[in-house]
Amino acid sequence: MDRYLVSSAHLGRHNDPWIIEAPSAEVIAERYPVFADQPMYQIPDERPDWLDDHRLAFAQEHHFHRLGEPESRSLAALAEHHANGDVYRWYTLERSENGERVPSGDFGSWRPLSEGDPVAKLPNHPGGWWQVVAVEPARDATVSATLVIEQIES
Repeated sequence: MDRYLVSSAHLGRHNDPWIIEAPSAEVIAERYPVFADQPMYQIPDERPDWLDDHRLAFAQEHHFHRLGEPESRSLAALAEHHANGDVYRWYTLERSENGERVPSGDFGSWRPLSEGDPVAKLPNHPGGWWQVVAVEPARDATVSATLVIEQIES
């Protein structure tokens, strides 16, 4: 079987690639419609420009699936969200008025976030719970909104 690099536009970005071992790209598209309309690269011969060594190593270690074997929880969840028509949203994080340090980077979620919602597992931040204190318009087209957050528990 060949190995294919696939990435879902369902997440809105190419930062979540998977490597799937299968007889063909067509078989992957049939089994996983979430990847069907996206380019599939037969690796190691084909490699998109956005795929750096770090992302490739991550996919090989954490996002590898051999067709016919049990799916990882994350691959099954991605396929299920796609089948349900769920939308993955990206948010920019911003510091609240109280001056607490806010983790840098964007935050993605399958659920739409609004004022008062709790948030955990923030990028570049080990643990703790945060709360959305305001939702502001997106400042750039790659995100749904800007979340103003503050820490409620560490």
